[in-house]
Amino acid sequence: MNKRAIFRVEGIVQRGGFRYLVEEMAFKLGITGQVENMPDKTVRIIGEGDETKLEELRQRIPTLAAPIIVTGIHPVYEPCTGEYTTFDVIREKDPAKESDERADRAIHLLGEIISAFQSVDTRIQVMDSHLVTMDSHITSVDTSVKSVDSNVKSLDSSVKSVDSNIKKVDSGVRSLGAGIKTMDSNVGGHANDRLAPLAARLHPKHSAAPERRNVCGFDKLDRKYDQFGHTLSGAAADIRVIKNAVSGRRSRESARKARSTRNTPC
Repeated sequence: MNKRAIFRVEGIVQRGGFRYLVEEMAFKLGITGQVENMPDKTVRIIGEGDETKLEELRQRIPTLAAPIIVTGIHPVYEPCTGEYTTFDVIREKDPAKESDERADRAIHLLGEIISAFQSVDTRIQVMDSHLVTMDSHITSVDTSVKSVDSNVKSLDSSVKSVDSNIKKVDSGVRSLGAGIKTMDSNVGGHANDRLAPLAARLHPKHSAAPERRNVCGFDKLDRKYDQFGHTLSGAAADIRVIKNAVSGRRSRESARKARSTRNTPC
């Protein structure tokens, strides 16, 4: 419901830009009317509009910043007349007083602008601090990535070293196979049946398909270790059998010589 409200405002409310602030608030609230300075140092506000908006205007008047100080508001409510279509500031009849109030209003606005710039500067400083922190985190991540890269290179070097050692062991196993063949030749062929399986394991046929180059290094190591383990286990078993065969042959030779000596006449 629309009404007319007449507010008489007391305090330090003249020559501080008060009327222009009231005009701004009334415009935002959709209130029409006028505001003017009175001879008794008070300010009279006449406003017409929705009663809730008029009440909001009355509550906001005391919150205006220094140099304005509101000590009292005396409202009078009347029926709305529709007399006003805008909200206007009634100028002072004395041009000097009007100029002074406008200058005070300009100073007030300048203070608000300075405060706004200070707020922006504070936010820029906070943002700069965040950027510095972010840069530090990026540097830390970059260091971690370089460390991981170094570890990967070290692991690759270790894998190559292990592969080289496996090749050396494989070469040694092949040499062992050749030595067993030589042993078989010295024994005189009596252990051929035992040596054949071992020789086959130490000298596998190379008819299998060549290993794919793109197989993971760890898979290659696993297969080589597995094959090498089986080879050594089999080799150890066969060597024990060969030793037993050689030992048995020597025992038989000794027994034969002993019998031959007993049968020889004195």
